[in-house]
Amino acid sequence: MSNLNTFNLYLLSLKKSFQDRLREKKFKSSNYNVSLGGIQPHRIYESSNIFLIQDLINHDPIILNSVRKFTTNVWKITNLEDDKIKKLHNFSWLPALNIKTEKELGCLIIDQWINNFSNYNEKYWTLDIVIMRLIYWISSYEIIFKNSDLIFRSKVINNIVKQTKHLFKNISLVRGGVDKIKSLAALILVGNSFEQYEEYTQYGLKNLEDELGNFVNKDGFVKSKNPEDLFWTLYFLVLIREWLTLSRKQTPAFINIYINSLGICFKFLRFSNGDLPLFNGANQINTEKFY
Repeated sequence: MSNLNTFNLYLLSLKKSFQDRLREKKFKSSNYNVSLGGIQPHRIYESSNIFLIQDLINHDPIILNSVRKFTTNVWKITNLEDDKIKKLHNFSWLPALNIKTEKELGCLIIDQWINNFSNYNEKYWTLDIVIMRLIYWISSYEIIFKNSDLIFRSKVINNIVKQTKHLFKNISLVRGGVDKIKSLAALILVGNSFEQYEEYTQYGLKNLEDELGNFVNKDGFVKSKNPEDLFWTLYFLVLIREWLTLSRKQTPAFINIYINSLGICFKFLRFSNGDLPLFNGANQINTEKFY
């Protein structure tokens, strides 16, 4: 029986490997790249800002110093740790730039990124990176969009549409729980921000309710029983509510209901110093600045 189970696992592994290679081949094809094109939105709305995501901003001095030192050549850097390369490409550092003195720098680096990586790239277009890049770009409205060159704005918006379509087409590949909630949050933000793409908000909210129903139990705790998952679920729900408010859209009742129930569990678990208990895979995290 043990040998049979091992053989079955081997077959499943081969199947997954084949499917992954086939998917990568499709993503890199010219037909797929064309399919990610879309209508240029007539208007962009400021439905998020740096203040709302300030707790997600990456202030890593190594990344920021690299950006300021190498400017547009920063994309040629290969000697950083994988985690820092990932954060460089998801643009978590972008909102940390000084809006008054480094706006041009931010725009130049984004422009060069689009020149280099406008089409699917297996390293820098993974869905987790795309999700956060969409959130950081759109939330950096004053750096990217306000009083910027119209050609540059159009270039960025077209690429946002492209990345969003890639996410939307492949959202079934995002695992459930916090990762799926983040992906739906990104779609909601895009729909809030760009005229003619409101269907992403509708899709995101509908599927968010379903995902929360599957991920949160009747007591208001996440089914993974991981305090870190509880925190990030609550965080992104509050963020979505703020985005909807800023867009002058009504917040669905289910979001407030889940924020209330998750908030009660969060207050119960949170230590007085802001730490969360470490069990069921939770990483050390201090929530003092979020509270």
